[in-house]
Amino acid sequence: MKTIVGYHDTDRGLFLDLAEQIATLAVNRKTGDVLLDEGAGDDRINSAAILIRDLPRFVLTHSEAGARMQVEYGVLSRRKYDLGSVDNPEAARAWGHAANLALDKVRLAIELQRGAVESDSMSHASEVEADDLSHVQG
Repeated sequence: MKTIVGYHDTDRGLFLDLAEQIATLAVNRKTGDVLLDEGAGDDRINSAAILIRDLPRFVLTHSEAGARMQVEYGVLSRRKYDLGSVDNPEAARAWGHAANLALDKVRLAIELQRGAVESDSMSHASEVEADDLSHVQG
């Protein structure tokens, strides 16, 4: 059974610790990629990444058994991966909010960059069209 006991928010990234291993999950603030290295065990993932293009989101769920943290990802069909039970639901909620905000910032930066590239392409295409028509108007 996995239990999340540490929630860290640093300039470099956001990290979760399991009771048996520190930094089992990391969110890269620059790329938005989520890295998993959960240690030994049947229900653990190691050396895996969920890329920003897979639209990761962190969700805190509640049941009679207690609170659990999940990461949802996937573009066409959403998948859920259980990260473990949480020892402190308020800290987990705050961490999940900060992680999702960091992911949103990366996605926005990518969209803005993509928009700037498309805008440059459209501007260049308009210049080419204007050049193509300049000999006809004369």
